[in-house]
Amino acid sequence: MAITTEQMVSTNTWFGGSYVQSGAGSGVIISQDGYIVTCAHVVSGANNITVQLADGTQINDIPSAIKHSIAYTSKDRDNESVVLNQSIGDNICLPSLDSLANKLHLLSDKKLREFSNQFAKQMSVKMVNVNQFVSELSGGNKQKVVLARWIGKDSDIVVLDSPTRGIDIKVKQDIYQLMNQMRKNGKSIIMISEELMELIGMCDRIIIMKDGKISGELERDEAMDENSLITMMV
Repeated sequence: MAITTEQMVSTNTWFGGSYVQSGAGSGVIISQDGYIVTCAHVVSGANNITVQLADGTQINDIPSAIKHSIAYTSKDRDNESVVLNQSIGDNICLPSLDSLANKLHLLSDKKLREFSNQFAKQMSVKMVNVNQFVSELSGGNKQKVVLARWIGKDSDIVVLDSPTRGIDIKVKQDIYQLMNQMRKNGKSIIMISEELMELIGMCDRIIIMKDGKISGELERDEAMDENSLITMMV
């Protein structure tokens, strides 16, 4: 989960509370229910992020993050967000296998199929069926599979890295609508994007990072525009 130099990172007011220590490359984000707190120590250009929950639990690997309801979607969709040579169903079910297993830790094909069908249809994935390989889908439908996975997992904190990169306008609109619905459902979203208008349109708070440190922060108001963002970037 690297946050690279001069990327625009947004946090949203529905977190219930948020604090960022300007210039120190660290931050605290509090979820809406006041329970989950993440502390991120960012090193420019390196995969070095530390996450700590409110109870002091350290999140040091992907299984721990998933267990504690933290989701991440990479901007490198084909290499990091999906398993191309597996089915749509396998991809959607992947982080939820523990909860889908029975007391004997056995998985039911019927239950997996019903689960993946439910969230593939919820995301309107264009497919033959959930047995179709992800590699056969368009970029937009691959992204829908990625998001269906985390909706199915019902993650509380979702980090979206360039979620609309390389997809058409209709799918972009679908993703924006999904984000708004997640907001209404009390989810916490961190969006990383290089598209200024996307950030202005979707975010209540925008944080600009440069050289591994926070160089600017803007709250949503009528004065927030591309020029004000660019001024903080340079």
